[in-house]
Amino acid sequence: MSGTLRIVFAAVGDDVAPSVAVTVRDGRLRHVRTQLGVDPVEVPPGLYQVSAVLPTGATVQDLVQVRDGGETVAVLGAPPPKRVPPWSPVPAAVPRGVESLDRLGRVVIPSVSPERPPELVDGHGRALDGAVVRMPGRLGVRWSVTLAASPQAVPFLRYVDGGTEVRVALPLDGGRRTVCEVQRAAGAPAHAVEVVVHGDPGFVALASYVERQAVFTAGALAARHAQDALADKVSDPVRAVLGAYVLVRLGTTGPVRPWFANLANWFPWLPDGLVLHARLLDDEGERDAARLAWIEAAGRGLPLCTDGLSMLLAGLRARLRAGPDDAVQEALDGLLADGDRFVWDRLFTTRVSDPTP
Repeated sequence: MSGTLRIVFAAVGDDVAPSVAVTVRDGRLRHVRTQLGVDPVEVPPGLYQVSAVLPTGATVQDLVQVRDGGETVAVLGAPPPKRVPPWSPVPAAVPRGVESLDRLGRVVIPSVSPERPPELVDGHGRALDGAVVRMPGRLGVRWSVTLAASPQAVPFLRYVDGGTEVRVALPLDGGRRTVCEVQRAAGAPAHAVEVVVHGDPGFVALASYVERQAVFTAGALAARHAQDALADKVSDPVRAVLGAYVLVRLGTTGPVRPWFANLANWFPWLPDGLVLHARLLDDEGERDAARLAWIEAAGRGLPLCTDGLSMLLAGLRARLRAGPDDAVQEALDGLLADGDRFVWDRLFTTRVSDPTP
């Protein structure tokens, strides 16, 4: 039994594609094949990760399910599908100044270079110990971000472009994961950046499950990766949080519910653990404990992942719908600054402050 895996580049021209190295890995992230160009590949049915490093230095990938006797297309460089988390009633933000769409349906907005050097901060805007370095590249903007010490809160990259201030949460813990890249294509809106982690296939797989809503396609494989990540939470809490979101989407949190409480208690700098724990408490009908957990989670700052932010806002708003609650209202107000908006189709929390008219 076999199927055909066809590879298409959406980010480079036909003249460049033959010279780009493409790597194919199976559902367990074992190496299957590396080749130059886009020649079709015959593989057994199953889940595959297809990735490549473009001439600009950007890493592109796709996660696909190959079926017996059929042809499956892996598109490298296409934007991820619009992703509004099911827990949030808030619609996706519409960028201002839209002029046109490109051939892939992406918004094209004239872009300028950042108005001031980007900096590494926490969710409250306080500077963190680290470095942001502009990387060479012909297309768009690339920054290499290094976090030098364990954070007290989720780290953010903050920059200003066209009068718009953007803060993007980064999956760095100052220990096992200290470096990532932030990339923005030429002509893209100020907030439309991608966070890339190199050399960590387990992290990349979990991020793909959440980003591309591929958890149901991957099924048991996604659940196994997620449980392995949670079991390794002490050495890699960020990957454990991604695994927890995968299990919440699959509805298979039962066996690992105590681990959610450990994420909440052991890593106070990472609000996502407490957000996930609060949601489980609400699901189990422990309303008083859940209320306290929602309030404390908001006090820890913005979560790393957009899914966590959506859960947190929904949990607080549900409390207010049940009746006035000054503590809950204060917690909600602390998350929502006047004039700021969130970008709901990003994997990691992205906050935008538009210029004052």
